[in-house]
Amino acid sequence: MSAKAIASYLGLPLLRLDLGKVYSSLVGESEKNIREAFAIAEAMSPAILWVDEIEKGLAGAKSSGKTDSGVSARVFGTLLTWMSEKTSSVMVVATANNVYGIPPEMLRAGRFDKLFWVAVPTASERKEIFKIHIKKKKRKVKNFDMDAIVAQTVGFTGSEIEETINGAMFLAFSAGVELQTTHIIETAKTTIPLIQSMEKELTDIEAWAKNKATRVGRSEDKEEPKKSVRKRVITIKGESK
Repeated sequence: MSAKAIASYLGLPLLRLDLGKVYSSLVGESEKNIREAFAIAEAMSPAILWVDEIEKGLAGAKSSGKTDSGVSARVFGTLLTWMSEKTSSVMVVATANNVYGIPPEMLRAGRFDKLFWVAVPTASERKEIFKIHIKKKKRKVKNFDMDAIVAQTVGFTGSEIEETINGAMFLAFSAGVELQTTHIIETAKTTIPLIQSMEKELTDIEAWAKNKATRVGRSEDKEEPKKSVRKRVITIKGESK
């Protein structure tokens, strides 16, 4: 969504580079494919080149010599060289879910102009996201207790908020009534957010990002997700402490 927003704001075409489709079983074909992709991007410049989940496309670069005769390493090298030497007006926007899967050469100073970290939405951000999805369902925001909904969804990501609304719609439909606050809260209670199911992994990424990337969004409610995760885990385990 960030890549799409950048392209929309600048009024430039958005090109998506799927690194997984670059690789081929034929000798030399993978390297040719990546060069052709760059040539197309340059021919359409100025443009935005979006590399989605870049860590997965470069997953085999480190062990490439032992697993694929160096193909992944050469594709990775071609990407790095092009990013450093290109003179065309092609802005590269790369997104990743796990920064630890990205080769360190890709993250060195100067490779990207800026590194951004999209954290878990704060309370005020969650409220705005809920408003967006409620309006998408053609419902009026004023008919819902937004404070109660926000309080029940600490640590939820944008996609989890969207799915909460979708699940609540099913509950309301099954009951034969209009969507209400109780349906949203009931659905949220049965949803285990990613920040809970993958707490350690996300905590490690957050620690890395605080020192190496710029946080996107507001900065209030910093401790809210962590406190809520502990409370939710205790509730699920049924512990008394």
